[in-house]
Amino acid sequence: MAEITLTSQNFENEVAQGKTLVDFYADWCGPCKMMSPVVDKMAEIFDGKMKFFVYFANSGNGMGLITIGGNDGLC
Repeated sequence: MAEITLTSQNFENEVAQGKTLVDFYADWCGPCKMMSPVVDKMAEIFDGKMKFFVYFANSGNGMGLITIGGNDGLC
């Protein structure tokens, strides 16, 4: 599977097409670290059936404040 980097410019387009899971991850986040193996396994099981992205909250790619499903998240 090709690796795609999510940015503020392509985020809406990438997640709007088909079934998509975006894992918002930060190295300092304990629950993120606990869920990482689960997300990896899901990506393996559902390969080709849905898209998986990992957004690294510390990456500084300019996404800033985003809204997903009515929930605001500062990344």
